[in-house]
Amino acid sequence: MRIELPSDGLEFGRTLASAFVKAGGVNLARAAFADPAARERVVLPILELSGVLEVDAREGLDELTAVASASRAAGSVALPYPLVGLLAAPVGMPGVLFVSRTALRAEHGDLAIGWTAVTADGSRATVVSSGGVDAAITSRFTTAVAVDSWAAGDLEPAVLVMLLDAWSILGSLETALSLTLEHSRLREQFGHRISDYQGIQFQLADAFVELSGLEVMCEQALHAYFSAGLDSLTDVLALRVSMLEAADRVLKVCHQVHAAVGFTDEHDLSWLSRYGQLVRRSPVGSSGTLAWLSAQIEATGFDSLFPVPGFRGSGVAHG
Repeated sequence: MRIELPSDGLEFGRTLASAFVKAGGVNLARAAFADPAARERVVLPILELSGVLEVDAREGLDELTAVASASRAAGSVALPYPLVGLLAAPVGMPGVLFVSRTALRAEHGDLAIGWTAVTADGSRATVVSSGGVDAAITSRFTTAVAVDSWAAGDLEPAVLVMLLDAWSILGSLETALSLTLEHSRLREQFGHRISDYQGIQFQLADAFVELSGLEVMCEQALHAYFSAGLDSLTDVLALRVSMLEAADRVLKVCHQVHAAVGFTDEHDLSWLSRYGQLVRRSPVGSSGTLAWLSAQIEATGFDSLFPVPGFRGSGVAHG
């Protein structure tokens, strides 16, 4: 069954996406890399003017849909700002980072001082400082962060982070695939557009199917979170598995069709591809997420098209 989300919330995201494009689109990321202060000088005013930072995702389905759509809009331009962490934070918490306790890194960690870091077992600590940009590992805005002492807590903020991260990656993949389709129609080899070759057509078709499936999973998981909050962990983990698989397959097609030019700084695909690398690797990558999902299903079951019973208990966190 296809979930119908509130039209106002979806329209909010489309309006925000238009504002990002008018402000420069992916060029915002290039400008922020050249001058990190541009993040708060240029990007933050757009967010403040839109009102997105005042929306409480936990208030209702309209609000949750709005922040998910905003995350999608941010991904569509590889927005150089930690928007998901702001939108996922509950009232009274300035921002939230979902991190690996053994490898404390975050996108734009220098903007997250005072935020709450949450791990896969629910432990929490306050971010007290950040290190230099670690561009060689993931994106050009990844920094190491340091925290104070860890304390016990629940995983709920991290569940929302994972949900919004998936919507954000969906947005980035949509733009990447759109660029790839356009490139295939313009690029010629042996006197023909490469989009005329069946091999390219098949790859693009497969990528569009992956993206369509991810969109449905995003909608389903959003509704599950709205209905069950923390108890939607299994659905959100299933979404994360789908997101990781879709990102790998779609970006592979995009880079194969673009060839070497897609890896250059001058091409938007390069920035879109790097945009979600830390999200896809940390705090758990593909194998870790799949193991976490398997343990969660074994513990609590999975209410899906073909329901899977579980042994009631706590899901086991991996990370």
